[in-house]
Amino acid sequence: MEAKLFHKYDVQLKASGGPRSEREELLDLFMARVNGDRQKAGYPAWPIGRFLRMFKGWKTEELYPLYKRCMGADKFGALLKWELEQRKSDRDIRPKEEATEPLHVGSNWEQSGCSHS
Repeated sequence: MEAKLFHKYDVQLKASGGPRSEREELLDLFMARVNGDRQKAGYPAWPIGRFLRMFKGWKTEELYPLYKRCMGADKFGALLKWELEQRKSDRDIRPKEEATEPLHVGSNWEQSGCSHS
C-alpha cells in the first residue's frame, strides 16, 4: 500500500483557486509564451508583477486581440514589445509647448520700463 504523504497539500492547492477572471487567464497565456521563449534563450523568467505593469491601462477586451496578433507573428516577443511601445508612445504624446525665455532675461526687461529702484 502506498502512503500519500502530500495528499493534504494537494487538496489545499486545488481548493484555494476559486473562479478566475478572463484577464488572469490572458495574462497567464502571455506569461507562458514570453517566459517559455526567455527560458529557451537562457534568460530568467519575468515575474507576474512585470506583466501587470506592462499591461497597466489595457482593457481586458484589448488583450485577446493583442495575443492573437502576437501569435500570428514570426516573433511573438518582438511584436509584443512593439505593440506595448506604440501604446506607451501614443499615451505619452503631448503637444509641445513653445519654449519661452523668462521676462527678466535680455533687453526686454529694460525696454519695458521696469526698473529696480
